[in-house]
Amino acid sequence: MASRGRPRHPDILTPREWEVLALLRSGASNAQIAERLGITERTAKFHVSEILSKLGRLRKVGLPRYFTPVSASEDGREGKRH
Repeated sequence: MASRGRPRHPDILTPREWEVLALLRSGASNAQIAERLGITERTAKFHVSEILSKLGRLRKVGLPRYFTPVSASEDGREGKRH
């Protein structure tokens, strides 16, 4: 039987989830994420929930690098993944 919906993304997070994660790391609230990305706050909350669910599957050792707040100037790679 063929699977329904979108095909699985080969990375742990989708491109949109990486965008949301970058905003989370900069300290943005759900409302700010929604405004910045042109989505509803409910959709922003959904993306955050998906990120937490997916990253929760990683070992605890790997989590700090995803959640450590950084500024674009510190990171030097605004909007890019690690």
